[in-house]
Amino acid sequence: MKHINYSLFILSLLTLLSCGQANEEKEVAVEAIDNSSKIEEETDFNVSFEIKKIDDKHFNLVTSIELDKGCHVISPYSPDTILLPVNLIITENETFTLDSTLIEYPISTTEYDSLLETNVNYVRENTSYTQRINLNTQQDFEVNGQVELLIEPRCIPYQIDFTISNASGELTVSKTKTFSLL
Repeated sequence: MKHINYSLFILSLLTLLSCGQANEEKEVAVEAIDNSSKIEEETDFNVSFEIKKIDDKHFNLVTSIELDKGCHVISPYSPDTILLPVNLIITENETFTLDSTLIEYPISTTEYDSLLETNVNYVRENTSYTQRINLNTQQDFEVNGQVELLIEPRCIPYQIDFTISNASGELTVSKTKTFSLL
């Protein structure tokens, strides 16, 4: 009987030790999953730019935001003053002027946010923003700009840099950098 109790004690001790090793392996696996999700977090949206020619002096800068499922941003037309809305910023310059307002398509809808206790215009689908550009010169130039936005529900602000160029009479836009503002 004494021998059986001793054997059961040793078996229990070995089981506990092996469970501890399994827990360590699980912690490593969880850490690996956490690291890989950080890589994926950087890719849950995409911003692209396009120049559409209207005539020789008038162009539209189209900024398209593609959102992964479950993500959303705040419209520039949101009435709240708490969250960071989509913001298109172009360096002041003499080579072109911006005409009228930023056009959002499709138009966002207003929702009541019970946490903020205010109305917010959330953009929950792929959306484009169009800004009219009026050229003041045909000379070559480069003008920098940026888009700022807050990716929800993760609440991470991003900045996307771009450059508008006129080279040999051809107006183009290119994305230069995307980074988190945290």
